[in-house]
Amino acid sequence: MIINFEGIDSCGKKRQVDKFTDYLSSQGFSFKVFSFPNYDGITSREKITPYLKGQLKLSPWEAAKAYADDRYEQKDSIEKSSKKGDIVIYNRFTLSNIAFQGARIIDKNEREILIKKIKKYESKLPQPNLQFFLDVPPEAAYLLADLRSLETRKDREYLGGRKKDIHEEDMAFQQRVYEVYINSKKDESLITLPCLTQTYLRKPLTLEELSERFDNLDDKIAYVIRKPEEIHSDIVKHFQTRKFN
Repeated sequence: MIINFEGIDSCGKKRQVDKFTDYLSSQGFSFKVFSFPNYDGITSREKITPYLKGQLKLSPWEAAKAYADDRYEQKDSIEKSSKKGDIVIYNRFTLSNIAFQGARIIDKNEREILIKKIKKYESKLPQPNLQFFLDVPPEAAYLLADLRSLETRKDREYLGGRKKDIHEEDMAFQQRVYEVYINSKKDESLITLPCLTQTYLRKPLTLEELSERFDNLDDKIAYVIRKPEEIHSDIVKHFQTRKFN
């Protein structure tokens, strides 16, 4: 079984991957996690990291191919884990490529051409049969990113001191990424998980308003996004339905 976690930047994928793997361990499942891009890989070092830092210009197709090649570097390891009976977990996969590179193309017909090209190029990779889309709209994701920037995050070290990569800095771009994800809901393997609290949906607050109302960082985050345990519970229920039915 191959499970993929998707969503725009700062939606909380890593936290949910970590909670889900803790659950798998507690239930005696063997598993292997593959996070993409793999910043230690050859393609990432030569192309993806410089691209995200704004040091290397790549067309949407050139960037999509680089992200795909980064995954192809892990293809043998993925297949080995799958054959061994491990549950394979992806933190981003083909759908991320479709969403992020597709969003760079404004013309919808040209975007569809690129999406088909990406799907064909990545078709020989082991594809997920269950995908979770953490539904956090860009304005909330940006707010969460600003809140979490107050924390020390080792997963940002690849940026060499930058707080955000070129994708994260562009709000309009993130909105298009989100729209591509939403338009992918017809994919039968994709399950959309609403992540925002009803309180925030009724009354969105700015960073300044949250700072005035709450002193504690966790309380600020909890106003915006559902408790990680609640989202995790939804993920487990869907996993159990697919795994045991």
